[in-house]
Amino acid sequence: RGIRQAREALDRDMAMQQAMQQAMQQQREGDGEGQGGGQQPSPGDQRIEIPAPEDFQTPEAYRRALLEGMAGDVPEEYRALKRRYYEELVRQ
Repeated sequence: RGIRQAREALDRDMAMQQAMQQAMQQQREGDGEGQGGGQQPSPGDQRIEIPAPEDFQTPEAYRRALLEGMAGDVPEEYRALKRRYYEELVRQ
């Protein structure tokens, strides 16, 4: 009786493995077809762009960069324009 149950369990396990392999194969084949067939990509299928750590600026670094830019000298006729420019940057 125990041997029969072990064999049945083994058969079920092998059937499950075959079903999983078939499902994986179908998934791989489906990935190669693109987005045709009227199927919409699920949110999990979309690639998300993660910025590199060196692209991130802390608020303090951003403030420091603004202050350095504001300190730069420009001709008199551009001073009002420069002031508005930096005021807009600060508002963002």
